[in-house]
Amino acid sequence: MIARRRRFAGALLVVLGVASGCGDDDGGGTSGGLSEGQCRADDDCASRPSFETCAWPGAPWGCGVPCMAQRLCSSDADCTEGDACEEYVGSCCTAAEPSSWCVARCSATSCAADETCDGRLCVPRSCDAGFACPAHTTCAATDASADAHGCVRARCERDADCSDDGYCVLGSCHAAPGECRGPAA
Repeated sequence: MIARRRRFAGALLVVLGVASGCGDDDGGGTSGGLSEGQCRADDDCASRPSFETCAWPGAPWGCGVPCMAQRLCSSDADCTEGDACEEYVGSCCTAAEPSSWCVARCSATSCAADETCDGRLCVPRSCDAGFACPAHTTCAATDASADAHGCVRARCERDADCSDDGYCVLGSCHAAPGECRGPAA
């Protein structure tokens, strides 16, 4: 357990946290080989202001505002002929609060290369159906932690566990180091 003392709005706060580092300077939570603001674990951000923590590369920024889900349709019947009702997760919302809108139905040729038409909408092509998972991931389409394509990040304890000169960030392999970020405003 690590205790950190910080001043916030005139009050002294003691922040307790479990060290998330795993070992040495090649991915074990120390700043070895990283530039200012880069991280592998929360400990790498400890000297930075504003309660910053480590976020994996490309992580969404989170929000300080409540979800504003917009339900423009409930089913295909609410859309004009030839359109389909598509649910999506808007910014600052969760899958429990989806928004929806009417979109044109897909065809065999209207979807992006990493998508397939399910008869109504373009959906992500599964790695079980030909999508090539990117570096530092493997195909595990039935894994609950898999992304929309069925790819799962390789687990690691240090950079050496990651292929292609990857970085071990918060226990999973990435092509770049994480970044220190403050809380959402």
